[in-house]
Amino acid sequence: MTKPKLIFLPDAFDDFEGTQEELDKLVEEIHKKFADGSLVNDSEPIDLNDLDEIILEKLERAFVDLDVDDEVSGNRTLH
Repeated sequence: MTKPKLIFLPDAFDDFEGTQEELDKLVEEIHKKFADGSLVNDSEPIDLNDLDEIILEKLERAFVDLDVDDEVSGNRTLH
């Protein structure tokens, strides 16, 4: 069985409105939760019918464009 990888899409944090330090802390916390399993264990399923159409389009594009063989950097810098 292949071990799952945590991949952030290039535009994953484009709408983030905090500081670089806050973004770094958030990404670090996500990595920790992924590593210890709590990211999945503490998550709740979502009803796709409750999502905004724009969000659904972004999700669909992300899954279509995602190439699991590509390595996507976990490092993001605010511009």
